[in-house]
Amino acid sequence: MHKYALHLQKIINIVSILFLFGYQMVVVRNFFLSQVGSRRPIQNQLYNG
Repeated sequence: MHKYALHLQKIINIVSILFLFGYQMVVVRNFFLSQVGSRRPIQNQLYNG
């Protein structure tokens, strides 16, 4: 039972890391595409929300 719990925890850690990494990649890609599409300075994008 203890080994199974450790194995499950390892799987949860890997899945959470992959999920966070994938989410960051999507956010960065969307931010980059919005910058390229609008051709506005980064300051304006940040201040306007």
